[in-house]
Amino acid sequence: MSKLSTHYESYKFIQPKSEKAAFSSIQQFGQLAPIIVYPTVDKRFEIIDGFKRYRALKKLNAQSISASIVHLNSRTVKAAMLLLNQDTGTMSDLEEASIVQSLHTEDKLSQVEISKLLNRHKSWVSRRISLISRLDTEVINHIKLDLINISIGRELMRLPRGNQEKIMNIVMDQNLSCIETNKLVDGILSSKELNNNHIKQCINEIIANRSHKRNLPQKLKKTNTINGILSIIEKNISYVSNELSKNGFSCIPENELATIDLFIDKIKKSFEILERTIDDLQKDARQ
Repeated sequence: MSKLSTHYESYKFIQPKSEKAAFSSIQQFGQLAPIIVYPTVDKRFEIIDGFKRYRALKKLNAQSISASIVHLNSRTVKAAMLLLNQDTGTMSDLEEASIVQSLHTEDKLSQVEISKLLNRHKSWVSRRISLISRLDTEVINHIKLDLINISIGRELMRLPRGNQEKIMNIVMDQNLSCIETNKLVDGILSSKELNNNHIKQCINEIIANRSHKRNLPQKLKKTNTINGILSIIEKNISYVSNELSKNGFSCIPENELATIDLFIDKIKKSFEILERTIDDLQKDARQ
């Protein structure tokens, strides 16, 4: 562990849910997959994939870590970071954009050269560079430090770069959710200019709406929960029904049967939650 470096970690954004899931998995089952590293000139090893596993093991005070060694240069390291996460979908579009922009500005590659290196169409490269260039530097830094999440960053991106930091600070001060940030940005964009009074009005409306939702009667909240559960059950039953009607139960392949079993488990769990919610409503009615 002491020989590992994390220079390329700066291209990845910390996402609390993923971090927590990785930590729980390693705590329960241990390290199931090796991290990917490459040797450096100073006889250390630079991590290019497996940062969550590394951080989790570090928290658990692990003395060693399983790793696969590859031999790459600066350009191919960044390409490998993208390719290793391409199939799993674990890298966000902003993280992809951060790496593509680095290849363009730091490694001095043209968009055509990047598209060949990554085996991607040049329009994909152009979109990623455009994406990161539309975000204010301070907003990017806040996302990397997990001070705001990526979804809020995407909302702020809709604003001119010069206004993003100011609105980001308001979002943080008021502890706005992604949906509330979306409403705030919509309100700002509906005005011809960034007016402080207009922003204040938008914030007041959002906070008033938040208070209204918190004061909803408990019975109505539970009724909404029941409606949501029934909708989930209906979708899962519909899936199972469609799968069974395709070929008949005896002709379903083994891998599809496993998927159907998973959906049936979901239906069972949904019914359990539904039963508990109805019990709560009945208790409330008796009081």
